[in-house]
Amino acid sequence: MKKMHLNLANCYGISNITQVLDFTIDNAVVLYAPNGTMKTSLANTFKDLSLDRLPSDRVYGLPTICEIKDETNNLIDKDAILVISPFEQTLTKEQGKLMADPILQQRYITLHANLIETKQNLFNNIKQQLNYSLRTKFDPEQSISEDFKKPVRDIYETLKLINDEIDIGKKSSFLISDINHSVLFDPQSLAFYKKDNNAKLIKQYSEKYEELLNQSKFLHKGIFDHKNFSNVAKNLKENGFFKAEHQVIIKPKEKDDSFPTITSEEQLNKLLEKEKEKILNDAEIKKIFDKITSEIDANKGTKELDVYLQSKPELIIELENIEEFKKKIWIEVFRDNISEFKKLIELYDKTFEKIKEIYLEAKNQETRWGQVLTIFKERFHVPFKLEPSNQEDVILQNKMPIFNYIFEDKNNGARQIKENELLDILSTGEKRAYYLLDLIYKVEILRKEDKPALLILDDIADSFDYKNKYAIIEYINDIKNTFSLSGNKLFTIIILTHNFDFYRTLGSRLVNGRNCYISSETEDSIKLTPCNYIKNYFSYIKDQCLINSKTFIIAAIPFVRNLIEYTYSDTDPEITDYHRLTNLLHIKEDTYTISMNELQYIYNKYWLNNGGAFATEIKDSVVNIIVSEANKISSDPNLYNQVNIENKIVLSIAIRLKAEEYMMEQIKSHVTNGVNIIKEIQDNINQTGQLYSKYKQYVSNFSNNHCRHLEKVVMMTPENIHMNSFMYEPILDMQGVHLAELLATINCLE
Repeated sequence: MKKMHLNLANCYGISNITQVLDFTIDNAVVLYAPNGTMKTSLANTFKDLSLDRLPSDRVYGLPTICEIKDETNNLIDKDAILVISPFEQTLTKEQGKLMADPILQQRYITLHANLIETKQNLFNNIKQQLNYSLRTKFDPEQSISEDFKKPVRDIYETLKLINDEIDIGKKSSFLISDINHSVLFDPQSLAFYKKDNNAKLIKQYSEKYEELLNQSKFLHKGIFDHKNFSNVAKNLKENGFFKAEHQVIIKPKEKDDSFPTITSEEQLNKLLEKEKEKILNDAEIKKIFDKITSEIDANKGTKELDVYLQSKPELIIELENIEEFKKKIWIEVFRDNISEFKKLIELYDKTFEKIKEIYLEAKNQETRWGQVLTIFKERFHVPFKLEPSNQEDVILQNKMPIFNYIFEDKNNGARQIKENELLDILSTGEKRAYYLLDLIYKVEILRKEDKPALLILDDIADSFDYKNKYAIIEYINDIKNTFSLSGNKLFTIIILTHNFDFYRTLGSRLVNGRNCYISSETEDSIKLTPCNYIKNYFSYIKDQCLINSKTFIIAAIPFVRNLIEYTYSDTDPEITDYHRLTNLLHIKEDTYTISMNELQYIYNKYWLNNGGAFATEIKDSVVNIIVSEANKISSDPNLYNQVNIENKIVLSIAIRLKAEEYMMEQIKSHVTNGVNIIKEIQDNINQTGQLYSKYKQYVSNFSNNHCRHLEKVVMMTPENIHMNSFMYEPILDMQGVHLAELLATINCLE
């Protein structure tokens, strides 16, 4: 993108802005926005566009205009916008792209494809057998792993354990066709089993059941109970046993000649039902069963369980050890699908060694993901390090990246902690450095894919210490100078900040003074003004003074005053000139007598060194020029709404002089020894504050109460007047309209 045409209205806090950003000058734009101007609103606007939604006016619901076009008058591509906001970390699956080795992935996919298909077909059958539809979220793979206390990634090893159980273990007494998995293991059902009273009832039921089973003439617990009997009857029928006129002889536990030889399926079922009824219809066991179902019925969440166990009371004995029951079900369901299950195990064994080799190669492979962590570690100073813990899964199975967080202390060594613990420990600046990982990840993905993008970086270095602040500037510079395969700059960058020190550093180091803007708010729009403050602001003031700019001549008073103060001591004769300039910032006895001629002399002596004139009104009083310039600025919105330092300094000086003048007049008028009070204040420091204190004490009760206006003077003007190179930000953050309104108010005080 060569140019960006912004046409926005009612986009969050942006009332209206029409602006062209020229990326042919530089592929980065640096924008300083005082608090509350537009920074967050602009970032949110780009965020909405990237998500294919229209920004809005959240407060008044005013109609929104949002047109951001390139030099060809086409809307910018939403997919090419990347917004990085402060304190925002969104670890996404996209970050796995940094680890993806296409060759390894293809080898893995080829080996794994048949294995996955075979496993999926088997698990789909199992879902249906356990009374789940294929559309449900139930995941057999996840459930098996949880029930056998194994990681999901080791599913094949878990299946091999199940295979061993099938080969050597005895078949359970229940039928899979009788199992309704979702009802038995519903969270509320599981909670029901674990309650003390319910667990006791289930145990009593199991013990009574075992007792009755032992009393049976031919059923044996764990060997041949009524369920095994049912299986035999079912299998004999399916295999045409009785149709072939075969017979079954039942051998009782004790000699009993009354047992007939079974010659039909009907006889066999009748014998079974009779023995089953003896157990399940026993008065004591029925009493326990009724207690259990009564407890179940009392809970609304277990109604289905009640209905289910009424039809399958024999399953209650399995509920005594629910964890083992879960495992038994999996063993039996795979036993029911033994052919497909064995096929899967055999297929896995064939490919296991090759897959193992690929995993080891993936684990040891150096990828861009590792490079990201290296970039972070080498550039940023934080008391922790990050290590990948599942690189092979990310490469081969497209899993989400997972970190190990290692906190390091020079006195106590290194300790692995959780991410939330880490964030609780870190300072604000260190947290912001941590969240920069999101920027590094996303940028490295774009680099990897050679994908041009518009990067919106929203106050990403706020609260950084100086080491990390310069580190992020260096990294942004690397991004800025990234070229695509076609030889063009890969990224277009807009950097938003409300930290003026960071803004100046970016302006000088990143874009060499070009494409630097400061935003200001008028009554109905926002303007972006090229900035003159990136390099030496005082050289700029000097140049303006020498071309007779009265605004700059006045604005330079605090600077030259500070220059003398820092250069000479209180005993040097030159300090007299320091006091003369001080007398232009406070009302003193000689304030009104200081002329532009004397001001020019002091400037030439300590700063300009040109020996020539800089003002046309050479004999006029400096105070008159101050008041005249301030009134001109305060009456013109185009002047007081400009984002500049000099206009605000002139307004601030005039406001304070006029306020002191008013308070002195009032004190003289209303206080008997007012002249002496004023004289004493003028001989001390903090003159404005002391005058205000005396005004409140002696005057405000019997004259028009203007305390709230004068208090604004005391609060708003000092930082703007006592200016040095570190005082830019408070001056720029203060809106000029507030100073213009305050001056108009002070001028009207009576």
